Amino acid sequence: IVQSLAYNPNIIEREFLDPPRKYCAPALLPLSVTSHQFRRICLPFLFAYVKLKRDGDLRKLQSHSLDNVAFSACIKTLDIHALSIEADYELLPRLLPHLHNLSCLFILETPISITLLHAIRCHPSATVVISSFKDLPQGMDHSDLGKVIVKRLPIYRDDRYRNECFNHLLDCGMKVKRAVVNHPRLLNESFSNSRFSGLIELELKMGWSAVDLSWFDNFSCAHPHLRKISFTNFERTVFQKQNTFMFIVPFLKALAQEDLTAATYIKGFAVTRDTSTTNVSCHWRVTSLFLTVLGSFKRVLSLASSSFPETSVLTIDRAPCTVDELITSLRRFPCLKIVSLLRTFERIDFGSDKPWQDPSIVEVYDGPKIGPVATEFAMNWCTSRIAKAVPSIEAFYIREDGCDGPNHTGTRWHINGWIFVHDMHKEAPSNTPIALYITPLTKRPGWRPGSKLMTPKYFGTTFFV
Repeated sequence: IVQSLAYNPNIIEREFLDPPRKYCAPALLPLSVTSHQFRRICLPFLFAYVKLKRDGDLRKLQSHSLDNVAFSACIKTLDIHALSIEADYELLPRLLPHLHNLSCLFILETPISITLLHAIRCHPSATVVISSFKDLPQGMDHSDLGKVIVKRLPIYRDDRYRNECFNHLLDCGMKVKRAVVNHPRLLNESFSNSRFSGLIELELKMGWSAVDLSWFDNFSCAHPHLRKISFTNFERTVFQKQNTFMFIVPFLKALAQEDLTAATYIKGFAVTRDTSTTNVSCHWRVTSLFLTVLGSFKRVLSLASSSFPETSVLTIDRAPCTVDELITSLRRFPCLKIVSLLRTFERIDFGSDKPWQDPSIVEVYDGPKIGPVATEFAMNWCTSRIAKAVPSIEAFYIREDGCDGPNHTGTRWHINGWIFVHDMHKEAPSNTPIALYITPLTKRPGWRPGSKLMTPKYFGTTFFV
């Protein structure tokens, strides 16, 4: 029972999700205090993942680990936000030998020292995940980098020195979780000979040039752990003009047959495959889709759902429809888990009634559309309705902005963040923001931010899984 509460394999793994949401359910903490027996059972799950965010946290962790061997044995993943104090660089290598069951160490946006890298090499099982290969220490022996994983590796067309540098590190055993190809001309037949050990995700940024996919099959077979390839380009007609993207050709043909080519365009999509099987050439399928919809919303979404029935992540930029039409359209996707709504709430037709409106709150707003306060309540009301109608959905990503004055003048406001369906089940007044993370560009009288404030950390979120 405890294990089923602590780990939910059905939750989509995305960068925006905190690991505790997947590996330590909120229900586990109250269960752990009911008895000594449950505390003993829950302890390994409660502290399997530890995140350090503030100065001094590392020293506290060392103290607890030295005083309590059972506690230190629980830690399997250690996520360090930043090594901002010089003493931390010396402290962490001394701490690692006491974390016997540590399997993964995240040190992002921070260079690592030679001493720390040596400690990781000596640890029986720990690997380290870093943001960039440039975070590796200078002037050291790179002959053994088998325990180093780079979270994201950008590949550029005209940076020969940079490309030669990371190719050397790859030859030394460094692994790459995600590679980003920043120019389509790099995607030619010779690209099939590229090797990235440990590669899980490949992101391809398209351009106006035609894309050669002759490398695709050989590259896929050579990377057995590769489970996702995303194609992104925010220009309007790139995917429509190029017939090389065989994954979306049926959808484009269906749009043309229905005379809907001008009603929508694809900003990006992702294909995934099942890497748990031994057959590395297994079928790739579209599971993520990013659409801008300009008209005929229901018809466009109907064609999208029939063309891509396994879509689990759907991003909609604009939504000229009613709330009921939005819900009906989303229900057509049987595998839907993540819905991103960008610039949609000023276009959705809510009718003359405003069911979310709190009569006790009066928002002074002179703009042509609803203001930030009403938008926030509309978001919670609308996403709650969608979640009830489409139970497979786990989370919503929202991005909305506007101006106080007409014609995009006046003070600009911005709402950006996540709404988790799990948090909607918490008891709260119907008009109270529950789990919407909001970062206003400008605070002013009448602004009521949600229950949690945060920086625009997720502004550049990739809308694909």
